[in-house]
Amino acid sequence: NSPRNIISLRASSKSCGCPIMITPSRIVVQYGSRFHADCSSCVNGSCKETKWETPTGSKETLNNSNNGINKTRWNVDHATEWDIKPMCYEDTNADCCTVLAFTLYKPPDNVSISFVNHTGPLLEGHQYNLQCRVQNVRPIQNLAVTFYKGDTILDSVQSRSSENTTVTETFTSFSFNSSRGDDGVQYWCEAKLNLGQQGPPPVTMSERLTTTVYCEFTSNIRVARWSLNCTAHSNPRPAYSWTGPDNTTVGNGSDFSVQSAGFEHKGLYICAARNSQGSATVKFNVDVGGVFNVFNLSASEAHPFLILQTWSSFLVRHAPTLIVHSAVGF
Repeated sequence: NSPRNIISLRASSKSCGCPIMITPSRIVVQYGSRFHADCSSCVNGSCKETKWETPTGSKETLNNSNNGINKTRWNVDHATEWDIKPMCYEDTNADCCTVLAFTLYKPPDNVSISFVNHTGPLLEGHQYNLQCRVQNVRPIQNLAVTFYKGDTILDSVQSRSSENTTVTETFTSFSFNSSRGDDGVQYWCEAKLNLGQQGPPPVTMSERLTTTVYCEFTSNIRVARWSLNCTAHSNPRPAYSWTGPDNTTVGNGSDFSVQSAGFEHKGLYICAARNSQGSATVKFNVDVGGVFNVFNLSASEAHPFLILQTWSSFLVRHAPTLIVHSAVGF
């Protein structure tokens, strides 16, 4: 056991009105750890013998031949006593005394995070609360819990317990609505013991909870690339033009394709082929519907039907269909 987890702070010890000095002036130590504190009472280089009044540990006198200052050291190998008030006093004057500010703490055995009354994937637009369970911590009055979404703080909660013992407590975050952007997000919490102004506070973090969010597609659904073909065989070679559902020209080759289709692509597509000898048209009625699956499609005069390949994942409500009716012309 090395002297670890000791935080020396600038704090005023309770003094009985004499020149007793304790170093460090305050001790904050983890349960089971080792520490020591020195006490002396000197005025103008003249020092008096001091003694410790403590419920545990050993004492020894340290003599410094260089400056003549004598110190009494209080040694503790395993800090296990709660709520003690160590006091140092002059051996010949018990009224000359100082009480050392002393805090013993125990970090949590475990910190865990979960959703309140929920397991499994989240649903888009539903309301949820996170809960952080902190096991076997003391002093509970100094405990604060922070909830995180990735690296962003969601909520902070301070314990309101007044129990003077080792405590297990569950903290709950505020309510929030899940969104599709939360899919894959990691939630976690940390328990922090705020024990003073100097030195980093003891912090224990939970595991990371990675979320899956089930959601429905909205009207801007996109499916895989699809294409239409109206190749004509004529001499001279024809020129092509495609007219879309809104009667505007959308293409000028024998093939028409959409890289990422949505409901706005639904409607009648007309392919016109023209040369000096005449013209012909092919009509394709494309219907995009449903909520999920993905389709690849193609069509020609000889095969005026769609060849469909589908895949699916997530939550399926309806199977989208893209339909090409018989072609005329050519």
